[in-house]
Amino acid sequence: MFLFLVHIIAGVGLLAASYALVVLSALGLIRLVAGWVRVPDARPSLLHPAFVIFAAAGVVVAVHGGLGYIPYSGDEFTNWIGAAKQIFAAGGFDRARPALIHPDYTMGWPLTMVLPAVLAGRFDEGLAAAAPFVMHLALVSLLFDLVCRALEHGLAVPVNRARVLGWLVVLAMLLAEATGKLWPINLLIEPPQVYGLVAMSAIGMAMLQDEGDRTAFAVSMGVIFASQYLMKVATLAFAPVLAVLAVLLAIHGGAPVDSGALGTRLRTAFRLGAMMLIPGALIVLLWRQTSPPASCLTSPAAVLQPGQMALVFSPEAARIRAMRGKEVPPHPRVALIDQEWPVDAWAIANYYAMGTQYGGPLKDFTVIDRVRWATPAGDERSDVLPDEVLGILGGADVVWPLGLEDRLRAALAPYIADAGCRRQPEAHFTPAQAPAQAPAQAPAQAPAQDGRPALVHLPAQVSVLTSPAAARTR
Repeated sequence: MFLFLVHIIAGVGLLAASYALVVLSALGLIRLVAGWVRVPDARPSLLHPAFVIFAAAGVVVAVHGGLGYIPYSGDEFTNWIGAAKQIFAAGGFDRARPALIHPDYTMGWPLTMVLPAVLAGRFDEGLAAAAPFVMHLALVSLLFDLVCRALEHGLAVPVNRARVLGWLVVLAMLLAEATGKLWPINLLIEPPQVYGLVAMSAIGMAMLQDEGDRTAFAVSMGVIFASQYLMKVATLAFAPVLAVLAVLLAIHGGAPVDSGALGTRLRTAFRLGAMMLIPGALIVLLWRQTSPPASCLTSPAAVLQPGQMALVFSPEAARIRAMRGKEVPPHPRVALIDQEWPVDAWAIANYYAMGTQYGGPLKDFTVIDRVRWATPAGDERSDVLPDEVLGILGGADVVWPLGLEDRLRAALAPYIADAGCRRQPEAHFTPAQAPAQAPAQAPAQAPAQDGRPALVHLPAQVSVLTSPAAARTR
């Protein structure tokens, strides 16, 4: 989060921001050690997991001659380590952003992986692969401390015995891979997400059991929540959990119900809730100020846009069922023709094709193919129906065009009902002439009453995302 605030928001160079983080970390470590000197009882044991596991990992790395990692997952190249390397090569986020495959993704994970590369002066996948291990070790150390604290304060277990039991809990957790492998084997976003959510859950349970440090816990929770948002926007789904936790904290351990201390309870809930939620809200606003492309990756509310809601909750499936055995065969073949969408139209259409009667047909209609049809506006063939589209239309009983531009609707109009695909959803659908050719792989299917496909059409306000070239996917 520090690099996000200082580098991306404040505009400080990536190199300067990275070294500033190192200096601040060193100052914090010095202050922590000075506190241990002043208060010997607060000094942690050298048998703490943070020391033992880190030292063991160092020995393993030294024996193997250093760190090495070869990315192998597609998402690693397109989203995560690919973005980190791009930021490093460009010398900063602003210069790298135009070339990023997903510039609308929050940059918490790529910035985490790029930090060791900046400090080392070269991009090394092995150094990047150490980042999730360090995060996992931090989580393991936190859980160890919380278990020991609960045993010592809640059950009055002696310190040494509590540490032994804490180690048993930690080792059992690692053996069962409850939070994944100690050293993750990939650089996907899921391990960091797991660490953050488990840390917030553990701190929340500790807050319910320990009234003494609720303020410090709440601040820590807020920082983790904000940092996790920068890892993945989906972290916002945890916000209602934090709000409910604040209410529970106000009730748990507070004044008796009949004491009339409702105002105190409400203030406690508001104060703790603000500490946990406001840091995340500020980070959300700051990220939005960087003007990322609008999508469900930057704003969960984007999926509530009229066009996407029309797709998800569209009545087209019901309309197709109503046409079965009338305008179209009892089990019609449906072809999707759409431009590039931020949601998976194919999966949604197949979901609505599933049968609705217990023990009945698995599908009420078959989605035979899907074409992503998009050509540059100036392309000389932009008003010509591609052969592959013609072939799919020939094997279809129902054509389902999704949010096509006017020029593409015009090209499609001669082959389906209602010119330009503009008929309103409630209008009566009539068959129209289909092209002669059909895809060779499509099995024979009973035609509509006069052998032509019918048209099913989404509302006109559906948004459209264009792509620079035509692409066909199944």
